[in-house]
Order: sequence, then structure tokens, then C-alpha cells
Amino acid sequence: MSSEGYSGAPITLDAKALFIVHDDSENRPLATGFCFIKPEWVVTAKHVVLETSLPRQNLSLTSFRGEQARASILFLHPSHDLAVLRIEGQSPCDVPLFPGFEEHTGRRGLVCCGYAPSLSFREGRKHAIFFNQVTSYEREERTRNTGDESLIVFDAPWMEGGHSGGPVFGEGGGVVAVLIELIQSGSGIARARASSILHLLRFLTF
Repeated sequence: MSSEGYSGAPITLDAKALFIVHDDSENRPLATGFCFIKPEWVVTAKHVVLETSLPRQNLSLTSFRGEQARASILFLHPSHDLAVLRIEGQSPCDVPLFPGFEEHTGRRGLVCCGYAPSLSFREGRKHAIFFNQVTSYEREERTRNTGDESLIVFDAPWMEGGHSGGPVFGEGGGVVAVLIELIQSGSGIARARASSILHLLRFLTF
């Protein structure tokens, strides 16, 4: 697996748990997703699977190893930018990712990953997903008319739009949040927002 920008302790993951999400009707990659708890469940950001507020109908997945799978929308969070897809047929993933045991962890920092469009074909790595260490971050509580949301916010000058839907890992490799936004701060440095995985766990039935 690609680990550019990451210099912390190794995290061992099933490479087939990480996906690039595609819309086949547009013949282009959209963003990132990851198998979560069940091999057939793939978490991503809700805005990735909507087009003009309507669910996309021709979603497919490409794993880091190049395996292909069809997917359909299983769940859209009613108030936050979170979604779950269901893989149709046999999942390429053997070992899905799992939630962190605490709301936010990472005394040694966090790790996030995602698809980077500008790097996707460098050195022939069409399905590359890139990892980066987050050495410092802030917790933010955001209140909207759709409800309160717990966020992790951090500087991410290396991040691209394809990272949407990617996981943020705490210590031990548990997923603590899902990347949902890339914004420009007042200083011009790109900052990322990730929504707590707890918002999703409250809705999933195992």
C-alpha cells in the first residue's frame, strides 16, 4: 500500500478494504470509500453518492488491488455527510475496518487516507490510495439546522477532493472519523473536516 507522507508506526490493513468510488455513467472516479464492520458495507461521504440531491444509480468500486465491484446505496445519514453502500455479490474484502474504541484517539497523531486524482497515474499506480499522518488536530462541534455534529479538523495541504469518504484512523488502526470537507482557511492553508464515526454507528444495525 502507498504510504506517502506517513512516517508513524505501521498500520496493517487489508488493502482490499479501501476503494475508489466510481459513477459508471460518467466514466470517472468520484472519491474514496472503505469496507466497514461487514465485508459488504462500504462507508463514504454522502455528497459523493448524490448528484443534484438525487442518489446516483450507477455506482461501482475499485479496490486498491484493482478488484471491481458493483454497489448500491444502503443508507444515507439524515443530517450528516455520511453514507453506506452495499456491495452487490461477493465482496473483494476479507477483513473490513472497524471503529475506534474511543470517540477520538491519537495521542501520537492520526492517519488519514484517500484517492488523489493528480497522483493516480504516477508510476502507473492507477488505483493508488495515499496515506498521511496528522500530527495535530482540533475537535469541533458544529450546529446546523440538521443537527449537532462532532468533527475532527486539521491542516491538510496535501489533500485533494478525491479524499472525500476516506477513513481517519486513531491508534491501533480503528476508524474514528470519515473525511467530508476540504476548506480554505484564512491563511490560505487547506484544512480538512472529518465527521465522527459515532454518527454512523448509532444508525447501523449489526
